[in-house]
Amino acid sequence: QPPNSPVHWSPFMSAPKRDRRGVVVLSGVVLLIGVILSILVAAWVRETNLAEGRLLFERRTDRLTTEIHRRATIARYGLNGARGLYLASDKVSREDFRAYVDSRDLPTEFPGAIGFGFIERIARSDVGAYEAAQRASGVTDFTVHPVGTWDPCFIVKYVEPMDTNRAALGLDAGAETRRRAAIEHAVYTDEPTMSARLELVQDESRLAGFLYLVPVYKKGSNPQTPEERWEQLEGILYAPIVIERALSGIAQFSEGMLKFNIYDDQLDGESNLLFDFDNHDTTITGLARQLGYGAGQFQASRGLLVGSRVWILNITSSKRFDATVDLHSYWLIAIGGMVMSMLLASVVWAFGHSHIRALQLAVNMTRDLAEAKDLADAANQSKSEFLANMSHEIRTPLTAILGYAGILRDEGDIEKAPPKRVEAVNTILSGGEHLLQIINDILDLSKIEAGKVTIETIDTPIYQILVDIEGLMRPRAIGKGVKLSTEFKTPIPEEIIGDPTRIRQVLMNLVGNAVKFTDRGAVRVLVAAEERFGRQVLVVDIEDSGPGMTAEQIELLFRPFSQADGSVTRKHGGTGLGLTISHRLARNMGGDVVLTRSAPGRGSSFAFVIPLVQSRDAKLVETFVPTDRITSFDSDDYAEVPTRIPARILVAEDNPVNQKLIKFHLAKIGAEVTLAENGRVAMEKFLAAVQSDTPFHLLLTDMQMPEVDGYTLARMLRDRGESIPIIAITAHAMAEDRQKCIDAGCNDYVTKPIDRATLLKTCSRWFDRA
Repeated sequence: QPPNSPVHWSPFMSAPKRDRRGVVVLSGVVLLIGVILSILVAAWVRETNLAEGRLLFERRTDRLTTEIHRRATIARYGLNGARGLYLASDKVSREDFRAYVDSRDLPTEFPGAIGFGFIERIARSDVGAYEAAQRASGVTDFTVHPVGTWDPCFIVKYVEPMDTNRAALGLDAGAETRRRAAIEHAVYTDEPTMSARLELVQDESRLAGFLYLVPVYKKGSNPQTPEERWEQLEGILYAPIVIERALSGIAQFSEGMLKFNIYDDQLDGESNLLFDFDNHDTTITGLARQLGYGAGQFQASRGLLVGSRVWILNITSSKRFDATVDLHSYWLIAIGGMVMSMLLASVVWAFGHSHIRALQLAVNMTRDLAEAKDLADAANQSKSEFLANMSHEIRTPLTAILGYAGILRDEGDIEKAPPKRVEAVNTILSGGEHLLQIINDILDLSKIEAGKVTIETIDTPIYQILVDIEGLMRPRAIGKGVKLSTEFKTPIPEEIIGDPTRIRQVLMNLVGNAVKFTDRGAVRVLVAAEERFGRQVLVVDIEDSGPGMTAEQIELLFRPFSQADGSVTRKHGGTGLGLTISHRLARNMGGDVVLTRSAPGRGSSFAFVIPLVQSRDAKLVETFVPTDRITSFDSDDYAEVPTRIPARILVAEDNPVNQKLIKFHLAKIGAEVTLAENGRVAMEKFLAAVQSDTPFHLLLTDMQMPEVDGYTLARMLRDRGESIPIIAITAHAMAEDRQKCIDAGCNDYVTKPIDRATLLKTCSRWFDRA
């Protein structure tokens, strides 16, 4: 500007000041974001370490729980041996009983058991004569004690070794409430029974003990009811057990990582403490325990069913275990992240290129997102390829296993075969079908997670589905002595709009689970049409009287590969996918599967809820009428299996075992079968048959073969204009695999393992069309 000229202020003159203000603001924002991210990352690291520690703690807890249960109940094996002695002999003398006990190494085989004894039921009026008879038999100091008015008496007749159990000889076990209750329970239920906590008369230390009892009945009898069992009762075999001795060395087993207390859940007050890991300190009050006295970083509670009694294990981690879990490094991460944030803010302050930094950050984020998407897509592709290959590799040998096992069972006069052979064949079939179900469950879950499950909206005979479910499950329930019933709380439509296959799958899983986990009592299926949240829904409640679940077990529901009983000794098998699949299928249908009630020892109740849209002209059904007739929604599944197919069939299959199996099934019903070990040989034989004017009627081809696979073979034939029906035989079972076969030129699709009826019906259908 020239001297003395007027100054004209421009907005651009304040740009440096605005830039400085922007740098300050941006630096502060960067610092704030960095601090927040550092805190979040540190919190995530801490939670991850806690989760890993929790997982390790749960594994150790499961091992400890299993070991405690084993030690507490191991005496049953010795009692069962003594029971066999009574069942094999008309009379067991005192010498016989002593010889059996002497043959067992009690401290090694049955830790905690002081000995074995035999209790006999004697009427009160016969006690004097009984006492005299025992003295006459050689036990001169035999005396019934204590003396009371209860009737009948339950007197300890034999107890060995005598030198450590003499105080129990002649004891009237019925004189004390807990002993008598355990004896009566053992007879009424005909099950091994454990008494409540007792002070054993032969244990001078007066430590917590209990009796493990097994009833014995007269030789040759088979009582079924409590009345019959009391009438045929020979006596009660029992083992007095001191829990402290049974759990001796348990600290070494847990490697000092866990501490625990054991309580009897069916007793109240301080008397319910069975075992205190910390020096067996019985002075700690219940309130102090609830406040976490001596508790470590991790705690758990486990319920054990021990001979009809429920023990509660309160388990906590020790200082040694807590030291193995990294719960401090997150501070270093937080401090380091804050320092890095300040450095980054300083860099932003120093350079002042806010717009460049923002642009570069956006570019970096875009690149990271693209890389993350590529990695996710690659992982998903790898997962799909792995599942497809896994399905192929397992289904191919399953074809041979199930196919030939079915031939062994169904061909010839199986009734003349030895029972063990028939049992072995049925075991092979059962195991193969179970493995196939596991594969199908995994593939179902994969399809659901990939969003490839399509839900149909067609007329669904819901009443007939319920009839079928009960008809299929009733034999299983009857075999276990469980009552299965279905009731309508309100009238329901005979048909609704929905997906019949998926509805049937969910109900089969829920009712099947209820029957599987219920060993006594009943399973009830309650159906009702209700209005919830402003819409009509169909509610199916499945109630059972099974073992029920704890809060910790309930948390595992609906998680893939999880079961309420996750121990290595769990009674029921399965993959833990059934509830997960049912829950997600119900959600996909606009409904839900929820646990409405469960408690240990009181059973569980699940509710299956789906939208209720009544089909046109559907009738209302008010009462459920069970039937043994089972129907299907796919008419082809229940079509009659053909007995003759006079067709010339070309089979392209590279596996020799599967070649023989397919040829066996087809040749048996009159088909002329030609085999080819790959697609190239199959094409040569196809062309030779055409030239000799004896063309094939059908082509069955495996899709995964050497040299020329089934996809290429089908395309080559279609490119030549050939119209022969082509049936794909493949171990791949995903929906996209079926479509891939159809796109290659195949007319139909059969999965491995090959089901004989499905194979024959498919071939017959396409032979008729050809």
